[in-house]
Amino acid sequence: MDYITFKTKLFEYLNVQIDTPDDKIYFKVKNSVRSFYIGNELLMFDNDKMEKLFSSLSNYKQEENYFLESSTSFELFLTSSDIRRPPRYYYRPIEVEDNTSNINYRISRISDIAIFYLLYKRIEEMVYPGYETLMYFKDMDARKRHAVRLEQVEFEQDKKYGSFLTYLSNRIAPYDFSLKIISNEPKEISDFKRYKDSFIFTYIYSKHRPIIEAENLNKISDERRLYRGKPFEMEAPKRIYDPFIIEYYRQASESSDPFIQFISYYHILEYFYDEIFNKKLIEDLMNKITHPDFSYRNKSKIKELAYFSHKRLTGFGEDGQGNELESLKFVLKEYVRPTELRERLIELKQDPDYYRNNKVDFSNGPGISFSDEEGIYITLAKRIYFTRNSLIHSKSNRKSQTYRVNIHKDILRNEIPLLEAVSELVILNSSGIL
Repeated sequence: MDYITFKTKLFEYLNVQIDTPDDKIYFKVKNSVRSFYIGNELLMFDNDKMEKLFSSLSNYKQEENYFLESSTSFELFLTSSDIRRPPRYYYRPIEVEDNTSNINYRISRISDIAIFYLLYKRIEEMVYPGYETLMYFKDMDARKRHAVRLEQVEFEQDKKYGSFLTYLSNRIAPYDFSLKIISNEPKEISDFKRYKDSFIFTYIYSKHRPIIEAENLNKISDERRLYRGKPFEMEAPKRIYDPFIIEYYRQASESSDPFIQFISYYHILEYFYDEIFNKKLIEDLMNKITHPDFSYRNKSKIKELAYFSHKRLTGFGEDGQGNELESLKFVLKEYVRPTELRERLIELKQDPDYYRNNKVDFSNGPGISFSDEEGIYITLAKRIYFTRNSLIHSKSNRKSQTYRVNIHKDILRNEIPLLEAVSELVILNSSGIL
C-alpha cells in the first residue's frame, strides 16, 4: 500500500469529504461528547508529517507488545492490571537518564509512530479484507465509538489547531502510555529486554505500584488510562536482574489476591534453592576436609563427615532437589540481612514488630525477632515455609494448618509485606551491575 492509497482510505474510514487536498488540511470537530474536548475543536492534518511517518514504518520492528526502531529505540505498551473493571492504575510521566550506559528511560504518552502504526493496521484491514491484522481492531471503529463528525474548514490565522493524529489516537488506541528506552548506541533486542526488566523492578521497588506490560497487541484492553499528579521521580536502574524472577515479582505486584502474591514471591526464593543448597554443602564439606584436624586415616573423623553429609542431605530427593526448609534458610542467609529487612518493611509502611508479636495462626508460623541476627534465619524460614505449605496443601488430617480463604485471608495479607521485602532483597543481592 502506498501513501496516497493510505490517505484516501483513511478519509474514507472517517467519512470525511476533502474539497482541497492541500499539504495542510483543517477540520472542525462537531458534536464531540468527550468532556476534555471543547465543542467545535479545530484540527490540522499535516500531510508532510503523516507521509514521513508512513515512510518510517519500514524502520520499525513490531513484536508482541513493543516496537524496535533502528536498534536504538524500544517502546513497550503498558496496560491495566484488570481488564474486567474500570482502570485502577495510572502512570505518571517519568524520565530518567543513565549517563553511564547512555540509556534514557521514559514513561509518557504513546509515540506518534506507535499511534500511526495502529492507525495503519486499521486501514490495512480495509485495503486487504481478510488480511491478518490485530485482533482488537475487529470491534474498533472510530466512526461508531463517538458521535462526532469532521468537517473541512478554511484556515484562520488567529485560531489554534490541534494534532489530527492525537485526535485519532483517543479513538483507536486502546491505551495511553508506553515505556520508551532510548540508546545512543545500537543494541540487540535482548539488551533492551534486560534494560526493561531492570527498569520494571526499580519502578515497582521505588513506587510500590505495578508497572504492567500489555501481553501483546491482540490482548490489549480497549480502556482509557488515567494519570494525575506530578511526575514521579526515580533513579535510572543500575543493576541487571534475572528475567525469570522478575516475571514472578511483576506478577505479585499486579495481583490484589494475597494467595497469588505470596506464591509469586515464594517462587523467587525457591528459584535459588538448589543453587545455594549445593553451594553451601560443598563449602562446608571443603572446610571440613581441609581443616588441620581432619585426616582420612582417622576413622572417627570420617564417620563424623559421613554423619554430617547424611544429616544435611536428609530429604534430598532423587531428582537432585535438596531439603526445602534447609534450602530456604540458606537462601535467606545468603541474601537477606536483618537490618536491611527491617528497614525495607518500614519503607513498605509495615511495623516490623508485628512479626515478632504475632505468629501465623493457620500455619503455626513462628514469631520473628529482628534482634536475633542468627536465630532470625530459622524462625523466618519456618514462618515462610510453614505458611507456603498451608497454602498449597489441603490434607484432611491437617485441617488446622490449612489456609481457608474466608477465614484467613486478612491474616495472609499481613504476611505479604514481609515476603515482598524478603524477595526484593534476594533479587537485589543476587543481581549484577548493569
